[in-house]
Amino acid sequence: MRQEPGPGKHHGAITNSLLRDEIAREARVAATEFADLSDEELLAREAESDQRWDVVREEHQRLYSERRKVKREKSRRGLLLPPSMTTTPSRTYR
Repeated sequence: MRQEPGPGKHHGAITNSLLRDEIAREARVAATEFADLSDEELLAREAESDQRWDVVREEHQRLYSERRKVKREKSRRGLLLPPSMTTTPSRTYR
């Protein structure tokens, strides 16, 4: 998909047309993917997806929090220095 224009700018007519075409194509792909499902199966699939999303979101939040704690501890220990400052050069140029 195309990038959003900068602040105060708008897509031109050609870009708008291409965006509409891309959205329509994505809708057709989704329609063919789920065409063989009954209404009940589609609703069940949505519920399953929602439940999986909740689990993934919770895990993501847990990992994000853990990474923040690790980075804080690294900072406290002075381990956030660039690699060039913490290691010795492996090669000396003359």
